[in-house]
Amino acid sequence: MSHPESPRLPLATIQAALNKTTEVLASELAAPGDTAPDWSDFEWCIARATAVMHGISPLLCNLLRWQGPESWQAFLREQRQHTFERHQRIDALLDDIGSRAARTGIPMLAMKGAALHQIGIYQAGERPMSDIDLLVTSEHAQATSRLLGILGYRLTYRTFKHDVFEPPAGLETSGLGENVGNPIKIELHTRVVERLPLVEREISALVIPSRPVPGLNGYPSPTALMLHLLVHATGNICTNVLRLLHLHDIALLSRRMTSSDWETVLAVANGADWIYPPLALTARYHADAVPAHVISRAESDCRWLLRQLHRRRRLSDVSLSNLRIHAFPGIEWASSTQEAVRYAMNRVKPGKDVLVARREALRMYSGLAGFSWPHLSQGRRIVRWMLHPQARPQSLSCVYAALSQAEAHLQLSQRQ
Repeated sequence: MSHPESPRLPLATIQAALNKTTEVLASELAAPGDTAPDWSDFEWCIARATAVMHGISPLLCNLLRWQGPESWQAFLREQRQHTFERHQRIDALLDDIGSRAARTGIPMLAMKGAALHQIGIYQAGERPMSDIDLLVTSEHAQATSRLLGILGYRLTYRTFKHDVFEPPAGLETSGLGENVGNPIKIELHTRVVERLPLVEREISALVIPSRPVPGLNGYPSPTALMLHLLVHATGNICTNVLRLLHLHDIALLSRRMTSSDWETVLAVANGADWIYPPLALTARYHADAVPAHVISRAESDCRWLLRQLHRRRRLSDVSLSNLRIHAFPGIEWASSTQEAVRYAMNRVKPGKDVLVARREALRMYSGLAGFSWPHLSQGRRIVRWMLHPQARPQSLSCVYAALSQAEAHLQLSQRQ
């Protein structure tokens, strides 16, 4: 097998296939058609990488009306089974944490994916969950850390958003997509916040229940959950790591919301410009999911530059399907020249939190080990980026895993 940085195909060819499969699968997930795409063997292979990057493999297994190649169908079935079995592990762990928290008087909120499952948006095996997100108040953070320690979890690093706790054994397995054996990380939050790109947008007061009870709590309302999904999606748009799954979450929850719910979302957002971009992208693929008047109101609250950009942006522009490493992703979110300059300087000379996150990503995800980019110093990264266009190792590792999987299946079929 060739080294990850000795690509078997030009990056432009891979990028074209990623763009094509991303947009087709986004449309199919929203409105399944009856006819399979007319893709080459290579494009079917890239479609697997696309489905994994966007967290939609198990959803496609249930929703697609067409079959596609048998290898594609087998891959989707396998991913759905891994997702189902992993969900059972996560569910059992959440039940244990919730019971212990109730006994020790700690109120906590299980966020995002866990909450969507809790209210029946998804059933077990439909939506992947890479980790468990828990929200507690600052006064309960230490007690929660001790509780997680009793379960064998240890604090490994901190970001501006959360503390990351890992079980005692195991790193992410190599290969493509969900694997039931992958460790379940826990991210402990004391606030709900995103940086766009430097200024923090915090919505903790809108998400934390006013009268939480010890143990696991739900979001106080559908509007609180929607606001969290929107600000989280916008944070990922800002860094070009949005997933189709995020848009699907928004679309499914939106269909359960009333006009009054949406009025509350717009009122408490109070003219925030981060509402429009994820809604515009959701509406691009799920045309009937978000009421038109909501899109219009959110658009009018958004700054002119952001409005213009997000009227035409596609999922493949703001996700891992976009291979290109951008020097200043999200700089359009800067609200002033001074903020833009400060952000650019932080990108040139990143802070300790960024360097720690890079190191931890390299430690946790075995698929990045064969690439030189994650190992480079910041100075060498800048020089290499200026000399040649650079592709994101996170994306390429997924693409090469899909190619390797296809090669292995071909060799196996030939032997048989």
